[in-house]
Amino acid sequence: MPQERPGSEDPSRGPIEDSALARLLAQIRAWRDALVNLNRRSRLLYFRESRRSSFRVVKPEIAELLALIPDAKSAGTGIWEPPEKNEPPAGPEEEEIATNIADGASLRQILRNLERRSTQEDLEKGIWILYIAIGFLDWNETPEERVSSPILFVPVKLSRDGPKSQFQLSREESDPSVNPALTIKLESDFGIALPSIEDLDEEDPDAFLRAVEAAVAQQEGWAVRRDVVVSTFSFHKEAMYRDLLDNEEVISAHAVVRAIVMGPNAGIDLSVGEISDEEIDSRAPPEEGA
Repeated sequence: MPQERPGSEDPSRGPIEDSALARLLAQIRAWRDALVNLNRRSRLLYFRESRRSSFRVVKPEIAELLALIPDAKSAGTGIWEPPEKNEPPAGPEEEEIATNIADGASLRQILRNLERRSTQEDLEKGIWILYIAIGFLDWNETPEERVSSPILFVPVKLSRDGPKSQFQLSREESDPSVNPALTIKLESDFGIALPSIEDLDEEDPDAFLRAVEAAVAQQEGWAVRRDVVVSTFSFHKEAMYRDLLDNEEVISAHAVVRAIVMGPNAGIDLSVGEISDEEIDSRAPPEEGA
């Protein structure tokens, strides 16, 4: 975290006195803390599988799964649906994804729920929420309480050609990420730094999970499971939290932030000068208007 420097100064905006700097930093931290959800409603920290909107991948293994799922521009990898009772017994094909759901009708309903909800959130809010959660940290909030949190998130999407077609799983365009809420929780409560996403080699994802094991090795009873779960997760606000944390010093020196926090006491003039009739077409071209 940036060091607080008495009398910090932005040469273009003038000095920031000690009391003003303290007020600015306190407000930035209040904005930041209001963004992150570390309470018990957070599925990023206190994860439980939902019978209606999640499933575990039991085949293939993690590295093979990441290699098998194509990018967003390609046809997806099929998700195997168990046969109905009146159908001949069959198992998944070599390049199909097998899940822990033994009933085909139940699996199809879960897949429909995930497809519908992820598409709706994307269209209405521009937020992607469907992920493969790779690896889970089983840890203790207190000596008596066991908690399970996903570690890695790989964004994916579900699609199919028609109502009776097989569901396909493919990669979504954004990048994988480390669970931001877990990163914040372990840093703030235990002083533990998880490896960053830059350390992930998708050809050997188990190496990343071993690095997590090394990071928590001093915590008695903590363990990393190699489970893989497909479900919905939302953590866009945690990313904003990280931005505010990493850029606190720059934000505190910004004129607009200073004016918002301190009001007239900031001594900053944010008024916009009037544009003369002669300049209006050059400075505010009508074709660039909203």
